[in-house]
Formats: sequence, C-alpha cells, structure tokens
Amino acid sequence: MFGNDRRRIELAFSLLFSLPGTPVIYYGDELGMGDDLTLPERWPVRTCMQWTDDENAGFSTRPGNRLLHHVIREGQYAPANVNAIAQQRDPDSLFNWLRRLVEMRQSCPEIGWGECTVPESNCPAVLIQHFVWQGKFVLVLHNLSQTSCSTEIWDIPKGRKLTDIFGNRIYDSNLTADATLIELDGYGYRWFRLD
Repeated sequence: MFGNDRRRIELAFSLLFSLPGTPVIYYGDELGMGDDLTLPERWPVRTCMQWTDDENAGFSTRPGNRLLHHVIREGQYAPANVNAIAQQRDPDSLFNWLRRLVEMRQSCPEIGWGECTVPESNCPAVLIQHFVWQGKFVLVLHNLSQTSCSTEIWDIPKGRKLTDIFGNRIYDSNLTADATLIELDGYGYRWFRLD
C-alpha cells in the first residue's frame, strides 16, 4: 500500500478515521502487510495473516503446499519483516501507531456523532474537517501533498485555543483559531480540540 511509504500510510489511516461513520480496515492492514499481486483475481489480498516469522507465518503448522491461502514468503512484506508479534513489541511500529489512532478516534465522539463541515483554507492541498457535537469541537487537518505548508483556516469560531491531540509529529502548539498560520509537514496531519 502506497509503496510502503509510512508517511502516506499514516495519512490514509488518519483520513479514514477522521471521516464520519465507522472506519473499517482489512486484516493485515494494521501491520502494513503487503499483497501478492502475482496471484489471480481476489487472491492477492487474501494471503495468510502473518502472526510470527515462523514457517507459514505462524498461520498454520500444516505443510505450505497444504494451505488454502498463499503465504508471502519473500521480499519486504515477508513474515521475517512484517508480523504481528514483532510489531506488538515495537513501540514505533505501524500496529502500535494505529492503536493510538483508534484510541484517539474513540476519545472524539464529535467525529462519529457530530455535524461535519469543511472550512476553506488558503492551501488547496489541505483538507480541513470541523466537527461540532454537544458544544464540543474537533478540528482535523490533512496535507495531501508531499510538500510542507502553512495554512490559514476560515469559517470556524474565533478566539478558541487549539490543543494538539494527535499528529504526525509534535508541532509548536501555542495556537488559537484566529492564528495566522498552522504548519503541516508533507503528508502531515493534525487533530485539534477547540477549547
């Protein structure tokens, strides 16, 4: 997915989890498991879940030729490089990052229940989402470009303090809704609460 570019993968998941409704991911996506595009029809995305770096990725103890589904055995997506056990142990893994994103989404009922508007920005590559529910506000920005930018936000209540609650990195955080510019890295994302 996305040429295994971690920045773009995180951006895509952040965008998915900031959309109204229930986010759904397919097994293995939380690990960055690849697909085997040499397989026909729908089988490329139906490879065995990679639990460990053992034979058959810990999916089964049966001989490989007796498995119904294919195991990715070589390359950057092989179980030696991508598996659930290793990622659970690594605090910087995609799996643990996605756990934090799920917890963040659960702590923002405004996204699932609130009214969503899309304020304008002076930067065409930045998608801004503003959620309001029961007097609480969440603001989410995604930079869909590989180029860093600073953006102004219009059409949101002024005078409120913006508190960073999630992002691709730690940014300077002394901002208000009427601040002149909000900084975003290329493929960057920032989630704010408006106090």
